[in-house]
Amino acid sequence: MKKTHLAGIDVSSETLCIALEVDGHTTDPITLRNSAVDHRKLCRILTRGRTRARVCLEATGAVTGARLAHVRGGSASEEQPPQGA
Repeated sequence: MKKTHLAGIDVSSETLCIALEVDGHTTDPITLRNSAVDHRKLCRILTRGRTRARVCLEATGAVTGARLAHVRGGSASEEQPPQGA
């Protein structure tokens, strides 16, 4: 059975702030630019070692995580924070 990396990503127009769990251990947060180059870097991080990736994206307003939904071998969901949070 393939291992799965779990990632929570806060998406803004400028940056992606990533909380990542690998082999049951949480890594230090990773901050990348919200750019095509760093999207590819994130895909490499998430699929390193031929693992699967389960990704939850948080985006508000016009900024969406749809660009990251193509993470190979994984799944993606986009979540909106509760009203008043």
